[in-house]
Amino acid sequence: MVPADQPAAENHGMRKVIVILVLATALVMPMRAAPLAAPSAVRQEVPLPPNILLIVTDDQRTDTMEAMPKTSHLFADQGTTFSNTYSTTPLCCPSRSSILTGLYAHNHHVETQSHAGTTLDVGLTLQHYLSESNYYTGFIGKWLNGWKLDVRPPYLNEVAFFTSSGIAYDNGMWNVDGKVKEVPGYSTDFIAKRASGFIARADSIDDQPWFLVMTPPQPHSPFTAQQKYADKRFGPWVSDPSVGEDDKADKPVWLENKKAGRYLGRKVRLKQLRTLRSVDDMVAKTFRSLDAYGETNRTLAVFMSDNGYLWGEHGIVDIKRFPYTPSVQVPLYLRWPGHVAEGVTDERFAANVDIAPTVLEAAGNLDRAGQLDGRSLLQPSSRQKILLEYWRGVGNPLDTWASVRTTDYQYIEYYDSNDTVIYREYYDLVEDPYELENLLDNGDVLDDPEWLSISNDLAQMRTCSGATCP
Repeated sequence: MVPADQPAAENHGMRKVIVILVLATALVMPMRAAPLAAPSAVRQEVPLPPNILLIVTDDQRTDTMEAMPKTSHLFADQGTTFSNTYSTTPLCCPSRSSILTGLYAHNHHVETQSHAGTTLDVGLTLQHYLSESNYYTGFIGKWLNGWKLDVRPPYLNEVAFFTSSGIAYDNGMWNVDGKVKEVPGYSTDFIAKRASGFIARADSIDDQPWFLVMTPPQPHSPFTAQQKYADKRFGPWVSDPSVGEDDKADKPVWLENKKAGRYLGRKVRLKQLRTLRSVDDMVAKTFRSLDAYGETNRTLAVFMSDNGYLWGEHGIVDIKRFPYTPSVQVPLYLRWPGHVAEGVTDERFAANVDIAPTVLEAAGNLDRAGQLDGRSLLQPSSRQKILLEYWRGVGNPLDTWASVRTTDYQYIEYYDSNDTVIYREYYDLVEDPYELENLLDNGDVLDDPEWLSISNDLAQMRTCSGATCP
């Protein structure tokens, strides 16, 4: 293997095609093997499957990309932006499990933060499927809360991971290739350096594609900015009418004491943006490594977040978990020069469950991709709605809920421990995009929508699997 600091050879044989996951949109045609030539003809080389690079941030809203100009240039300007993307369960472990499996949480069964260590079947993850397809696999960054730090996740040739973003910004405890130790310095610097070494080592294996996941702790709390960005300023925040919402009589009772407004929201926003500046540097360094090995234009890149975050909307600040738009909507970009449209926006519904089928199709595993709950972003989609779901965790007052979202409305149900509906919300997203008026509890029965059929539809979606899922 080539050391991390050794330059690539000029004549390296056939290069590996790379796939980088950074969630974006655009129709991408999978790479197909060239047909075998007749015996008398010149034999044509068969392209290798693409490499895969997946970058997932922690608690990043869609309206934070101003802090990441380099990433925006690489992914938005040179790729496709998926502007209507959702985290099907807005919580770290369930969402990350959905990203890696292509399954809704009710099928991979990681429903809360504490479930990951005992419930996730790693045999259903991308690293397993791709290792079976002769991929060289690596993971750098946040793995899953509830996973024991001294237990190395399987199906990974190289691994450096931590389990909690809250203690991993500076001098965090990591498991580096099976050894638990403190990693000095700021997290994104280490992740970028480790990624550069991985790309160099994988590049030395001519006949083997690679899969790399990069998951920095930013911009999760405690929002520890790198020293050089500690005083960084950004443009003013144009908040929407839901920030500091006062009249919440039409909302669930557990929102009554949520009083956060624009002041607190602005403080959290600034802290998150400052941490994202370092993620921007990390992404740029990783692409420089790809450039050094001539792989940039052969790379499918996906950039996304596991869930959104609330900055005072409906009085809620510094948290996710809720079914409202800023909590469930996430950034997603897809970049693959020559295959994915550049500088365009794809407005169709997309979700975290779509990443695994997208990767598997690009890697040539169409059969496996078709068995998952999500849909490949490399193909057109007729999806008209998305399922959102959440389970109450230990010490959390927010009840279990499920929701169906379309371009026109969002319908939400909350459940007790017996799965009985205890409250409903319905928002007309055309007339009320900020979800200020719950039409099912606004005191006017004349404007109540026909919700019974939607409720029945939601009940079926909560048990869907594969092609039956929205």
